[in-house]
Amino acid sequence: SIYKLDNVGALGINEPLKTNMNIYPNPASNYVTLAFDEVVAISSIELMDTQGKVAKTYSKTESQLNLAGIASGAYILKVETDMGLASKRIVIP
Repeated sequence: SIYKLDNVGALGINEPLKTNMNIYPNPASNYVTLAFDEVVAISSIELMDTQGKVAKTYSKTESQLNLAGIASGAYILKVETDMGLASKRIVIP
């Protein structure tokens, strides 16, 4: 799912992100590459397990994410940008 989050006090309003985020290759063994249809300013990148625990945090300037040392399994890559929040499922075999 891809959402745009606008904070209004303590409440958030979810809207679809205005650009597409692509992650490849997927499944991925050593690295994944982030690509957007438009130029975005990334504020955070997190790789989370299926329980929501952060497995790894990446620099906001990275577009190629190193997966070395990450256990096999399904993960959610959460990327926060100036255009909203994007989350994509990735598999590490």
